[in-house]
Amino acid sequence: TMRLTPVRKAVSHATYCRNLVQRFDKDHYTTTLLLPDEAQPAVFAARALNVEVASIRDTAKEQMAVQMRFLFWKDAVASLKQPDPSLVPATPTAQALHRAMQTRKLSSAFLTRLVTSRQDDQDGPFRTLQDVEQYAEQTASTLLYLTLEACGIQDPAADHIASHIGKAQGLVTLLRGAPYLAKMGKIRLPMDVCSQHRLSQPTLLRGEVTPELRDTVHSIASAAVLQLNTARQEYSSLGNQQAAVAYLPAVTTQHYLDQLLKADFNPFDEGFLQPSGLMPLKLAYHKFRR
Repeated sequence: TMRLTPVRKAVSHATYCRNLVQRFDKDHYTTTLLLPDEAQPAVFAARALNVEVASIRDTAKEQMAVQMRFLFWKDAVASLKQPDPSLVPATPTAQALHRAMQTRKLSSAFLTRLVTSRQDDQDGPFRTLQDVEQYAEQTASTLLYLTLEACGIQDPAADHIASHIGKAQGLVTLLRGAPYLAKMGKIRLPMDVCSQHRLSQPTLLRGEVTPELRDTVHSIASAAVLQLNTARQEYSSLGNQQAAVAYLPAVTTQHYLDQLLKADFNPFDEGFLQPSGLMPLKLAYHKFRR
């Protein structure tokens, strides 16, 4: 077989990452395609790493296998500082990340945080709403920090806005995933909010739409709205308008919250099963309106 040249290898690694994100993270696939061309491969690589580590507990059933895979990715991220790609694991995601580190100066600390936060997550109910937001900061916000880096933006004010958007994303991801997890007999909604509104676990697992469920969902959605509103206020005074394109995931987050309001805070509403075919157009509109 013909050996791939380094350039062709880099292209195939980037394509692998893009395809992985397209398959498992459609919303962010679309938002990443709207980034500047030079930033896209690095962001797809970072989001591919997120897909790789987020799926470990689903694909590896044995606890030992789970820990070994997390260790592999921890070591892989640690190896990215080496200038020689032959010292980095040969997996496409690791090789694409290595190229991203060399070309777009992504922070190794952020990539490590993506792995360790997934490893530390116990996959059960969150204790408090604050715990959800903290986890979102370690995952969704961190991916937005990496996106800003890939776009060449290093600005603490821009990072601060990304932090709020990421927290809103994390809260919305929790709500979006609740029906799917309930079918699998799992609950991740924060216990303090469920307890406050007297939402019982059996009710949620059966998918019963009760006032207690709506009140619980309303509280979590309100926290997400608060984070997005804070991000908007801070963005209005941000000097660097170039950062706007990195914040496009906020559009899909707001869209879900709008739909949730229409569904009277019923996350099991059948409308959520239908993909929004207009979302790519809506995102493009927001990009070019800036």
